[in-house]
Amino acid sequence: MTLIEIISDVVSKINTGTFSFHYAEEGEMNLWAENAEFPIASLFFIPSLKFDLVAGGRIGEEYPVSLFIGDKDKLDSTALESEPLIEIARLACRNILSQLQNYKDLSGNKLIDSISVTRALRGRVVNKFDVAASGIFLDLLIKPTIVTGVCV
Repeated sequence: MTLIEIISDVVSKINTGTFSFHYAEEGEMNLWAENAEFPIASLFFIPSLKFDLVAGGRIGEEYPVSLFIGDKDKLDSTALESEPLIEIARLACRNILSQLQNYKDLSGNKLIDSISVTRALRGRVVNKFDVAASGIFLDLLIKPTIVTGVCV
């Protein structure tokens, strides 16, 4: 499974509600969000990866991942009025992180070596996606499990 497929599967199992999932570059995400079913879990295009050279011929990989988890808000909402949406997003983030840490394939093999949160921002997003939304921007570093070595 690809990292995108894993994240999509995890989002489909969030226990705090049903979230629409989309993976795209920011401009494309903007167009999608105009007609999206909220709440959303948006995975922004993964622009880079880091190869980790390990003894024994194994080459690991590390991906910076950015997600927005949130719900549609009113343009004139106060911070206090937006707080319940941010709280739902916080619970969804905790659920996503827990699932990613323990994600296994159908054979029971762990597919994520490690995951770390590099930044989590709570707040309102006014017109980021041509809609007002409140939630959490979550930046992660994910190292998928690589079980195959490289033969030369």
